[in-house]
Amino acid sequence: MAITETIKFNADIQGALSGFNQIESKANALSGKLNRIGGTAVGAGAAIAAPITAGLGLAVKEALAFEEATADLNKVINASDQVVKSFSGNILKLSRDIPIAATGLQQIAAAGAQMGIPQQQLLRFTEITAKAGVAFDITAAQAGESIGKISNIMGVGIDEIENLLGAVNHLSNNMAAKAPEIVNTLQRIGGTAKTFGLVGEEAAALGAAFIALGKPPEVAATGINALLTKMQTATGQSKGFREALGAIGLSAEELERSVREKGSQSIVDFLKRIQQLDEAQRPKILLELFGSEYQDDISLVTTNLN
Repeated sequence: MAITETIKFNADIQGALSGFNQIESKANALSGKLNRIGGTAVGAGAAIAAPITAGLGLAVKEALAFEEATADLNKVINASDQVVKSFSGNILKLSRDIPIAATGLQQIAAAGAQMGIPQQQLLRFTEITAKAGVAFDITAAQAGESIGKISNIMGVGIDEIENLLGAVNHLSNNMAAKAPEIVNTLQRIGGTAKTFGLVGEEAAALGAAFIALGKPPEVAATGINALLTKMQTATGQSKGFREALGAIGLSAEELERSVREKGSQSIVDFLKRIQQLDEAQRPKILLELFGSEYQDDISLVTTNLN
C-alpha cells in the first residue's frame, strides 16, 4: 500500500468489519485446532489437564487462579456478588470459544475496567480484545492493557474499538507492519492524533506507514507526534519554522486552517509540498521545520510519497 494511500486510509464500516471478521476467523481456527487435539484451551497453544472441578471443566490449579483473577476484577468494578458471579459465568463460557484461559479473560476484563470501560460493555470488550490478542499473537495481559489504553486515550467506544482493530488487522495484512507494532504505536500517538482530529483508523494507518519504512514503534511515534504537533501549532513555532513554511508556499495560519478543515488530508498535502522542493533545498527546509531529531524521519516519509 502506497504511503499516500495509507495516510489517507479511513476504513468504512464494511471494510473494518471485514478486517475484524478475519480476526475472529483466526481465533476460531486456533480454538478448533486445540479442541481437536483434545482438552480445553487455556492459551494460544496449551490445554489444561483433565477436568477436575465438576461442571466447569477447570483443573484445580486453574480454578484457583480463576478465583484469584475474579477477586482482582471485583476490586476494580466493586460489584455485587451476584453481578460478579454472572459475569464470571459468562467468562467461563467465553473461554470455551476463544483459545485463552478463563483467567486470562478475567485479566483482560480487569484491565478494561481500570481503563474506564463501562461495566455493561466489559464482556464485549473482553471478547473483542481476546480475539484480537490471539490474532495479533500477544498475551491476554498485553491485549487488555494496550487496547484498554487506546480506548481511553482516544475516547472511543466498543464499536469504534472493533472497527479500529479490524483496520489494524487489514493494515498488517497489507503492509510491512505487524499488528503488535501498530498497536504499540497507537498507544504512543493516540492523544496527539485525537487532538489533531484523526480517527483511530487514520492514526493506525499513519503509524503503519512509518513502521513500514523501517521505524520501530517508539521512533515512529516520536516522529508522528512531532509532525502532528508542529502542524497544528504552526503559529506558535519559531521564526525559522514560519519562514520554512513560506518556502513551501504556506503561512502558519494557512497550515493550521488546513488541519482544522481537512484533517488527515492536510498531512498528505503538507508532505507533498515538501517533496516538491528540489533536492538541494529540501534538507535545509526539513531542518528548520523539524530539527535534527526528526529531520531524517520526515525526509524518509516524503521520499516515499506517491
